[in-house]
Formats: sequence, structure tokens, C-alpha cells
Amino acid sequence: MTHTKPRRQSVGFVLANDTPANSFSINLDPWTGKVQMIVGDGAIRTERVVIEHYYERAKGPKVVARVVADPQDPRMDFTHALSAYNLFFAVDTNTKIVRGTPVSVTAVICGASAPPEIRYKPLGCFEFREVSCPPERLGWAKAIQTHLNSSAYEDGQRCCVIVDAHLGALEGINARREPVIDDFLLPPNFTLDYATADAADTIQNRMLRLADTHSANLLKLIEEQPSEEQIEQSDVDDRHVRAKSARRLKRHGRVGVVVAIRHQDGVRFEPYEQ
Repeated sequence: MTHTKPRRQSVGFVLANDTPANSFSINLDPWTGKVQMIVGDGAIRTERVVIEHYYERAKGPKVVARVVADPQDPRMDFTHALSAYNLFFAVDTNTKIVRGTPVSVTAVICGASAPPEIRYKPLGCFEFREVSCPPERLGWAKAIQTHLNSSAYEDGQRCCVIVDAHLGALEGINARREPVIDDFLLPPNFTLDYATADAADTIQNRMLRLADTHSANLLKLIEEQPSEEQIEQSDVDDRHVRAKSARRLKRHGRVGVVVAIRHQDGVRFEPYEQ
């Protein structure tokens, strides 16, 4: 793929405690992309390996994608990074002022490895109104909580959530030093990775771009649908108004849970699995 700006990649190692590393070297296999830190006579054990894809710009590097690689088999390969998970989700949120009310829509794309392919599809959307916290992080929490409560979740299942906001907070959230929101810590076996929807370099970027498209499209539908006052005075089919807020999530405002399913006659809203 041709880029307007040259891309670069970097790798960061978090070593196990008490690992001596006064001098070291990095070994990269050009065929497999496997990367190792070598100290003395052999590779050392690492707790975490972070791979970053970026380009240079005047105000500093722009991160296109950043993933936590499998420390047992770290590779400079963003598709391979997803193979360490049973399921992975791209979660993106867009926000607009609709008739004087801040409305946020979070879209969720779900994927799984099916060697030699990676397959993914839209799962659904959440609608939030008048939230009193960062809507992106509320969307992450709601997506994770919904999966934990769904029939698709199994004990020990490894899940990755790909996001495109709050890059500086992700390390603390992944280390469970910082909550996703309020007192909600990232559950065990979950990892947050980063990708921007403004590029299509990696599969993480493409999943985020798809989530961004679904979020923006549903937000546009909400913006264009009649107001509640107009609905009361008309015979509009109720399928267009099922996105109205349904309940509260903690103290962060009104929350509606919907999934947009496309049909030949347009878009129909159905409840998201609880």
C-alpha cells in the first residue's frame, strides 16, 4: 500500500523483574518477523512486547497502530498479533449535538482468527446521551461489559479491544493501574490496543475504520430522525425510534442499546444482546 508519508516500526520490551540487561542486542528474523531481545548467551524472558507503527511529522511521531504482542512469540506483524486472542473487537465512538443534546454512538466490530484468514463483522452500536465522562471510554466499558455478560464469553477467553482514543492512558489501563472508567478495571485476559481510523495500513486500522463508518452512519440517522414531539404528532413507524435511551449506566447519563441491521428497505433497530 502506498502512503503519503514513510512508515516506520519500533519495538519495546518490558523485561521480567530482576533481569540483568547492562548490554543487549535485538534479533529480527526477516522471514518470520519474529523479534527477540538477546542478553549474553540467549534470549531473555519478557513480560510485555509493544509493537508500534508510525510516521514522522513536525510536531512529533504520529502513531498509526500500537499493539501488545504475544511475549512468547513476538513478531513485527500486526495480523499475527491478533492470533493470540480468541476474539478481538474494534470500538469507535462519534459524538454530535442533536437538537441541543450531546449524543454519542459507539460501534463494535467483532473479529476472530480463522487461519489463514482474519474474519470480522459489525456487532452493534450503543447510543449514549448527555454523558458526564469521556464517551469513548464509556463505550469501551459498555462493549466489554456486554461481552462479559453474553453467551459468547467463556472463562479464560483472551480478548483484544482495539480503540482509537486516549493513547497515553492505554499502558496504565492494560497494567490495571488505571480504570477504564470509574472503578471498572480492565478484566483479566483483556488487552487494549490502539489504531487510528484515519489510515488503512493494518487490519486493526481497517476494523477501526469500519467501526467509525457504522458509528457515523447511525449517528446521522439519529440526527435525521424526527424529534419525540414530532413523533407524537405523526404516524412514523416505531422502528425508527427504537434508538431512544432506555436506561442508565452508573452516573454517566442516559444509555440506549441498539444494533443497526441493514435491510433492503432501509435500517431497522433491534436490541443488542444483553
